[in-house]
Amino acid sequence: MRGLDRARRLTHPVEARPWRVPLRAAQLEHARSSGDLGQFDAWMQAGYPDYRMRQRSGYLKRTRHHLRDLARDREERIGGLLRLRELDAVAVAAREGDPLPLLRVPLLIEDRDAVALELRRRGINVFFLYAPSLDDYSGPDFCAPSPLPEAARWWAAHVLPVDPYEAGRVLDLVVKKQIRLTPAVPPSTCLDTGAFAP
Repeated sequence: MRGLDRARRLTHPVEARPWRVPLRAAQLEHARSSGDLGQFDAWMQAGYPDYRMRQRSGYLKRTRHHLRDLARDREERIGGLLRLRELDAVAVAAREGDPLPLLRVPLLIEDRDAVALELRRRGINVFFLYAPSLDDYSGPDFCAPSPLPEAARWWAAHVLPVDPYEAGRVLDLVVKKQIRLTPAVPPSTCLDTGAFAP
């Protein structure tokens, strides 16, 4: 499968793309009022183009394995978080306190889009990037305005969610200087809101 994935990457190189699809407000309103979840396909496929495809048996086995052994999955996620805590770029909430079995560990970095593209080129999936922030993307018809819009915009432009299972690969790329994770520093206007710890 690795050879097949490598061949697919060579024939279909990863390219930069916007993180959000165009909103298409009229279609979204129709989908929302229809009660038919299938109406949301255009938005779902932007992040998960294979979400309706039959999953490979290997992926299903891995999922079943994780579900059958949630205690070990929890330990491995916490282990990945602890490894990623070595980076200065880990968001304060993920860096401090008791480690949690996070689905993704938020890194706050400069030049996030370039790093995300490089990770994708190396076969590391980058999911859950929501830029621009939801209220800027959808407007008040579909989302309540953020109480801290500048902080939300800054976060959306700098957060790189890393799967704790990929901690080793990401750290290896950093050590080999194949990616640079320069910590992003929030502007003072965001710090003044209390949205980020200094």
